[in-house]
Amino acid sequence: MNVIGIGKNEWAKGVPEDLVRACEKLNISYRLMDFSTLFQSQFSEITHLAPALFILKPHALEAYRLAQSQGVILLNPILSVEIADDKSKTYLALERANIPQVPTQLIDLDLEPMHNYFQSNPAACVFKMRHGGQGRWVRLVREESQLLGVYEEFIHEGIGPILAQPFIEEANGESIRVIVTGGEVVAASVRRATQDWRSNISLGGVQEKYVLTTCESDLAIAATKALGLGHAGVDLINMEDGIKVLEVNACPDFTSMRNISSVDIAEAVITATLKARNP
Repeated sequence: MNVIGIGKNEWAKGVPEDLVRACEKLNISYRLMDFSTLFQSQFSEITHLAPALFILKPHALEAYRLAQSQGVILLNPILSVEIADDKSKTYLALERANIPQVPTQLIDLDLEPMHNYFQSNPAACVFKMRHGGQGRWVRLVREESQLLGVYEEFIHEGIGPILAQPFIEEANGESIRVIVTGGEVVAASVRRATQDWRSNISLGGVQEKYVLTTCESDLAIAATKALGLGHAGVDLINMEDGIKVLEVNACPDFTSMRNISSVDIAEAVITATLKARNP
């Protein structure tokens, strides 16, 4: 009998709730797993593991790694999750696969390289920590005087490298979120910033259903494949020279897209999880 393990998610509590609902609707057995008390015996009855958020949960990542090594099937293999949860590794993986992405540099978390990068992009630039989600640890710098504050905030979170990118003015605060599951696009929305320069829904952004072009759909699927993910949220952004990948998320919060998607995303995730095979 198949039993799907579903990890709790304090950053996006609605995701496991939706996955549980989907399992009950599809009459599939499941176990809800608490990462704060995760231990190996919890996997004794588990045959499959749904995507989970491992940022700042290294013990959970290691437990899932052991479960995968013992034959438990993951929709998102651990190696792929490690790449997706580290923005610098994501950038390098997309670069190797020749996936068009926002121009990015990896720099040391230090004031001198931050100053040097800003001086090469004096209009505005963005600095990002390697980890984080929902807009956390992503900072816009329009004036050189802001650099010290960003540096002090980031150094408190840990050492570098960090990512440096130009601010894409022409995007006008818009991005496209694409949910790719089982190698197919299951939902897409255009997100617009309203209270912040970032378009994250958690930061007050609004969204509406979006019909992807073939190019946009192919790009989102290619980015997901390049990281080896079975389920991902790919953020695209329009630049003067075309559409680019901004970020790839291994466990996107898709709950805000329920009302704009013709597909039950949670059901698609559960179905894809049962079809997955370990690498």
